[in-house]
Amino acid sequence: MWPAVMEDVPMSEDVHRMTEVWRRLDALGATITPVPPQRVRQLIDELTSLVGPMPDDYLEVLERYGGDIELDDDDVEFVAAMPSAWAVGGADGIERMHGLTSSYGRSVFEAVAAYEGRIPPGWLPIGDAAGGNQLCLRTARGARGREVDDIGAIGFWDHEAERAVDAGGRARGLTPVATSFRAFVDLLRVAGRDGMGAPEPRD
Repeated sequence: MWPAVMEDVPMSEDVHRMTEVWRRLDALGATITPVPPQRVRQLIDELTSLVGPMPDDYLEVLERYGGDIELDDDDVEFVAAMPSAWAVGGADGIERMHGLTSSYGRSVFEAVAAYEGRIPPGWLPIGDAAGGNQLCLRTARGARGREVDDIGAIGFWDHEAERAVDAGGRARGLTPVATSFRAFVDLLRVAGRDGMGAPEPRD
């Protein structure tokens, strides 16, 4: 876990970026669930063994928050690179992100088990989106264990389109959201606000 950063110590770019990720999630209501460090390490190792390597920024969020990453406001949304069929006014909603542990039976491990065989290989369910859909993270292990070149990308999985395929036989249930987990967190906002700032003016 990242150490506390003192005001008189220059932050590296990576530490600064992760601090900004945590600040945004905290502002949206995310709270830390205490999990012993050894248990956190064990769970992360188990998850890596299960789904393959994952980006550091995502792993650091799992490590910091431990359990369910709940967002207090019911109106947290994001505008994806390609809004889903569920988008309202161009924005999709998010309810919570799965943690290493869960009070609701919705840990990342339980999500993997629940959607096995439904979400395409190489995509890890990381959060509940509006409409019973999932936000997914691209891992390093694609179909049949093949390496992929878009590790860390975030996609929106539409459960109603999970069985549809395109002309090339590829799953059509996933639409692009962001190129990385950090970029995805940057998109999160409370509906009616421009980013994390003041409410947007109305016509």
